[in-house]
Amino acid sequence: ARRLFNAIESAKTASERFDLVQQLVRELKLHSHAEEDVFYDRLEQEHAARRRMNESRDDHADIDLQLDRLARLDGDDERLLLLVQDLKADVDRHVQREEDEVFAAAEAFLDAGEAEALGQAFLARKKILAGGAANDHEGDVDDAELAHAPQVAPRPVSLQSAAEMDPGFEDRGIGSDGSSPQSPATKPA
Repeated sequence: ARRLFNAIESAKTASERFDLVQQLVRELKLHSHAEEDVFYDRLEQEHAARRRMNESRDDHADIDLQLDRLARLDGDDERLLLLVQDLKADVDRHVQREEDEVFAAAEAFLDAGEAEALGQAFLARKKILAGGAANDHEGDVDDAELAHAPQVAPRPVSLQSAAEMDPGFEDRGIGSDGSSPQSPATKPA
C-alpha cells in the first residue's frame, strides 16, 4: 500500500494516477475482506478480543467508504490527492493499531501452528476474492505472498493474563468481492 500511495502522489498523468488508484482500491479491499474473513473471525471467538476486533472492523468500514469515494474520481480530479492523503493517514493509523494491539492480543490466543494456518488461510481467501482458485496444498504459497499474511508470534500466556490484557476488547467502483473497476476508456461520463 505504501508503494501505491507514493506512486499515486508522484504520478505524471491523470491516466496513470487513475490506474494506480484503482489498483490501490482493489488491493486494500481484498486485504481487508480476507483479513476479516479469516483473522478477525478467529479472534472474535475469544471474548477478550471481541471489542478490539469490532473497532478494527469499524476502521475497515471507514476505510472502505473512503476507497469507494476514491474509486469514483477521475485521475485529474483536484480532490483525488487530498483523499489519497487522508486515506493514507487512516490506513497508517489502522496498521499501527493492528500491529500494536491486535497482533499482540492474538499472540495470547494462537500457537505457532494456528498462526501459520491462519496465514495460509488468509492468502487462500484473498486469492478466492480476487477470482483465483484457492490452493489447499501446504507450502504452495510463495514467501512473497506469505510476507503479506497477518503474522503473529506465539508466546505462552495463561488464561488469566489473557483476560487481564483486555483493555476493553471489535461502489461504487470496486465490488466488495474485489471485482475490477471499469477502465478509463469505458468509464461512463
